[in-house]
Amino acid sequence: MNKLFKSTLGLVSRNLSSSAVLPMRPISSKSLLQMSIASNKVNTNVCQCRFAHGKGKIAVAEKELFDFLSEEIQAEKKIQKSKTIPSEIDGFQVKLNGPEVAMEKTVGSEKIEIHFNVNHSVDADAEPQIDPSMDEPEIEMKSKPTFEVNFLKGKTTLGFTCSFIQPDGESSEDGYNDLFSIDEVTIFDGEWKDSHYAVSGEVLDGPLYDLLMNYLEEKGISNEFVDKLSKLSTGYEHASYINLLSEIQKLTSH
Repeated sequence: MNKLFKSTLGLVSRNLSSSAVLPMRPISSKSLLQMSIASNKVNTNVCQCRFAHGKGKIAVAEKELFDFLSEEIQAEKKIQKSKTIPSEIDGFQVKLNGPEVAMEKTVGSEKIEIHFNVNHSVDADAEPQIDPSMDEPEIEMKSKPTFEVNFLKGKTTLGFTCSFIQPDGESSEDGYNDLFSIDEVTIFDGEWKDSHYAVSGEVLDGPLYDLLMNYLEEKGISNEFVDKLSKLSTGYEHASYINLLSEIQKLTSH
């Protein structure tokens, strides 16, 4: 048994010795290049499969978005109250430029200009219309933008910045509720510059503030007119929203 073990051990030792002295064939630069190319081919195939899978997900998302927009556009058109935008309100000529709306009229030697932007101007109606047959009250979205009113006489401009008042359901002490308030008053010559002075409506004396509100009303900027302005803005904002949805749908249809 010992003799067999020694014989086997000697054979293993000889094999290890002989394998240790065998020269290794060097890897040529050409072989290294071929290995690199093969490795790159494998990685490229993996990336292509991954991106192809991603494109499939995008295509599905686009299809779902396109289908949803088709229904949404039809629903918005059904509830659209104003199909056309008036070109004149109470003597003011209406001009549209993207989200910008300009209104202008001339009375004698005085020009009155109103400017507002319909972007981010929509709020839910604080007092929704309630129908007993409906499970939920109908909430009407109204556009109530901040607007500027300028009175121009010669080179001088008397300017007001006004905003809508959020109704709180309570009447004022005199029983008269204004739909809007004066945020800022300024007067300047020529073009407006940041160096011109302006005063906040909040710091005006009460009697002076009331007189300025009466001045606006006398010039035609009354509660009734401002309500019409809101309806104009609401109709135009809604039409702009429907157009936005249509443009997104066109983009996803390709």
